[in-house]
Formats: sequence, C-alpha cells, structure tokens
Amino acid sequence: MRGKFLCGAALAAALGLAPPALAETPETVVGGEARSAVTLTVYNGGFALVDERRRLELPAGRSRLALTEVGTALQPETVILGGPDLSVLERVFAFDLLTPQRLLEASVGERVRVVRTNRETGEETVLEAEVLAVAGGPVLRIGDRIETAVPGRIVFDRLPPGLRERPSLLAEVESAGAAPRELALSYLTGGLSWQADYVASLNAAEDRLDLSALITVSNNSGTDFDNAALRLVAGQINQVGGGPKMARSEMLQAAAMDAPMASAAPAPVA
Repeated sequence: MRGKFLCGAALAAALGLAPPALAETPETVVGGEARSAVTLTVYNGGFALVDERRRLELPAGRSRLALTEVGTALQPETVILGGPDLSVLERVFAFDLLTPQRLLEASVGERVRVVRTNRETGEETVLEAEVLAVAGGPVLRIGDRIETAVPGRIVFDRLPPGLRERPSLLAEVESAGAAPRELALSYLTGGLSWQADYVASLNAAEDRLDLSALITVSNNSGTDFDNAALRLVAGQINQVGGGPKMARSEMLQAAAMDAPMASAAPAPVA
C-alpha cells in the first residue's frame, strides 16, 4: 500500500508505538527551517489548505523522515507528500505528545531513577526503580519494596519510543539517488480562520465614500507559518461528514473561483 496512510500504522501512532517499517530506519528531522516556500489558503469555515516546500539532502535508498512544525490540527487523511525521483512508502501522523502522564505510561516495565532530597541537609539520594503501573498514580518497585506514593523526583534516562515533543508527520521514502531534494507537502488543517472589518468614510462634500478593510487572521493550528503567501477565500465550502473532505484540486479550484480578495505578498501568520 504505497503512498497511503495505513490503518495499523495510525493505530500504532495513537497507542504511542512506532510501526515496524518506520521504527527500523534511522530518522532525519525536517523542521520549519527547511521550508523554502509556504502558501496558506484560509477559508472562513475555520480551516486552511497548507502548501509548502521543504529542502533536504537525501541518500540513495530508503530514509525515514520526521516533518515537524505541522501542528496538532493537521488532518492526516488529506496529506499529499511527494518530490522528484522520490517514492513515499508509508506515512504516519505522530500526535502522541510528551506529558508527565504519557511519559510514565510509556515507561511501564522500564527502569527509571528516583531522586530523593533530605529536607534537613539538602543531600540527594538516587535510587534505581522499575515502573510497574501508573493507573491512579505511579507504582514503582524500588529494591525489594513496592511503593505508590513516591517521595521524590522521577528521572528518565531517555524519551520512550513513540513520544514526541511536538506533532510530526513521519514518512518512509525511497530516493532514486543521493541528491538534494525538495519535498512538496500539502494538507488541510483546522485552527485557522479570518474575518474582515470594513470602515466607510464620507468626505466633506458628501459626494465620495472611501471604503477600507482590515483583515484579521487567527492561527490556533499549533504551529507558525512565517513568511507565508496568504490567500483568503470567502463563500460556503461544501463539507462532508462534518469536516472539509474536498480533494486538493477541488480546493484550489474553489480558491480561484470564490476568492473576492487575495494577497500574494508574504505575511507572517503566528
């Protein structure tokens, strides 16, 4: 199943597990600094189409990519990813983010350290422990004891597999050769909206009316889009099943036909 989201992979991501194909390949992080161009088409239904290009060096053969700075509101089923001489074998949206609770849950069965501080002397004692369970609170085995109300700080030696500091689009790709590549990434995301406020000014002779507009773009998508070319689309967008499900070509056609105002000039959206 090439170039498609796999149900099993999506389930694995939801459970904090890495799919086998992706887990066995070294990972290359492709962050926002790799962006060479970004275009936002923002609809007044509270969502937007993101089109961007990211540049990176790829070796020949298979690579595992982690595209960060995509935001928590990304709709995985709408992602289109590709590039010249590049085959996309598998994609997973990793949205299982790092929290103290998830860190403990992902460490069940693993070894951690418990740091205890003497209140009188300030001296710290480090104990080795095993995480047995976390339901209702952490349960640790420390030596020959099992403790629940753990006095002290729990220290983790590493980040458990499957947990990430920020949402990431994982992709296993195959490159025809070692060369610089430009990835084309597009997807729908929620959390973006716009509104227009108009002010009419009548001149002293009362024979001329000047109309000005102020556009406000709100971004709650979970990521920033610095220096993005911005397009604003008014009108009703057809939605299926409670959310925008239009194909990319249809979205672009709607943008071209329905937009009463658009700006091609770069504008930061934060």
